[in-house]
Amino acid sequence: MGFAANRILGLILITAVLFAGGCKSASNVRTTEVNEVLIDALIEHHNERVQHIDRVWARVSVRIKGTDSQGKGFEEQGEGHLQVTQPDSVSLSIGKLGETYFAYGSNAERYWMFDLSNSDHRVSLVGAIANLTAERAGEIGLSVHPGDLISSLGIEPIDADGLIVARWELGVEQVVLSVPSRWGVNEYWRVRRRHRGFRAIKVQTAA
Repeated sequence: MGFAANRILGLILITAVLFAGGCKSASNVRTTEVNEVLIDALIEHHNERVQHIDRVWARVSVRIKGTDSQGKGFEEQGEGHLQVTQPDSVSLSIGKLGETYFAYGSNAERYWMFDLSNSDHRVSLVGAIANLTAERAGEIGLSVHPGDLISSLGIEPIDADGLIVARWELGVEQVVLSVPSRWGVNEYWRVRRRHRGFRAIKVQTAA
């Protein structure tokens, strides 16, 4: 892989294969409020759907952007595996052509990272999850809190009491439910199907 470097200063952006879907930018569509009956129904349906999901294994596509040891920018495409055990254990491996270059993980107490990209200088880091900040995560190559990798799969229940805002996007006929994440906001996107209710299309985590 062309990004073997002593330290990656960029962000690792992860897209799990479990959820996919295109949508227009929220800034380009008109929005209106969502009535409480529909909000309650969408949250109830989501929570019923995920309540028995305690483990997930998924292939992931990874886009890596950053700066190498010579100060040059790069962007690479890779693949990996994401493993989740509810409620808070997650493991992510990243590589290419069957070779692992990075491995991340966390649980209720710890987070860890293994940089295997340079066979002559392999690095491992372990820390207390309670002390992990967005700045520290960025330094080791993560764009989100490790726990929000679980949220991004759409398998965590939605706390109705924690709902920040719900918006109906006119024209594209979809509802977006926004709830707090570890460091930002999770947006749950639901598109209306003709005569068939709403379908989940993606979960988006933003700082």
